[in-house]
Amino acid sequence: GRLPFQHAATLEAATAGTQGALHQVQAVRNEIIRRMEDERKSARDAIDRDFEAALRALQQGPFKQNLSNGEARLTALDDARATTRELCTEFLVAASTANANDLDEEDTRASLAVLPVAAR
Repeated sequence: GRLPFQHAATLEAATAGTQGALHQVQAVRNEIIRRMEDERKSARDAIDRDFEAALRALQQGPFKQNLSNGEARLTALDDARATTRELCTEFLVAASTANANDLDEEDTRASLAVLPVAAR
């Protein structure tokens, strides 16, 4: 039979082989994890870039245009309200003057004709 130290040498060789295989598996595993993390990071960066680009496009494009259109419409509305208020005041003054003077229908029509065209 074999001598005991020969068995020990065989065992040591087998152990060394197993450890070598383990180290290789760990190295491959670490490489796979590293690659996955790189891919995840680049995917996240791409998503961030797309999101920022979409936001920029929104702020510079239609959104901004709609905002300024909306503001212009609001300003026009305010102007129209102010004009309407003035015209109503003028109309009421003209009507009360007509009533105070107890004028007939023709004179009332004549005093209303003095109002700006927009009021009629």
